[in-house]
Amino acid sequence: MTHGSLHMICGPMFSGKTTLLLAGVTHAREVGVQVAVFKPLADARYSADEVVSHRGLRTDAIMLERAENVHQRAGGAAHVALDEAQFWGPELVSSVQTLIHSGVKVDVACLDVDSRGIPFEPVATLLALADRVTKTTCPCTLCGGPARISWRLASSHARILVGGGELYQPLCRNCCRMCVNRETD
Repeated sequence: MTHGSLHMICGPMFSGKTTLLLAGVTHAREVGVQVAVFKPLADARYSADEVVSHRGLRTDAIMLERAENVHQRAGGAAHVALDEAQFWGPELVSSVQTLIHSGVKVDVACLDVDSRGIPFEPVATLLALADRVTKTTCPCTLCGGPARISWRLASSHARILVGGGELYQPLCRNCCRMCVNRETD
């Protein structure tokens, strides 16, 4: 019997989450494992039919609007990789649980918190269910310390605003707090 598992890869933007996800996909394929890769329809920044890292690594992917379709579209794959999970809603949790209970290895790359440091759903629940969690980091663009949050440079009341380096910069907790204080003064 095959045992399913959940590996969460989370951290701020530009910290290598998608690169790690793609490394897992590449390794699985090299050893003959069937892999299905998914990304949310909301994220077409670099490609409509590929998962692409900020460093330019890429692999074919299936774009889905609704997370409940993930387990239905996996097509018997033994390994499922999901990128940008914060863009899907709470229904992703039941799809991931269905995959795991079916013996599928699931890797999920995502931001764990929004630009204000508030946890995303379904990410918080998936982190609690995970067999393994990899927290990634990168240098804070202001002080060089370990970044924790993807700070939004653009003014917007939307919780989710899809973008890259033109809209976000990774900040540590201290620098993020200073930016919040400047905005509220």
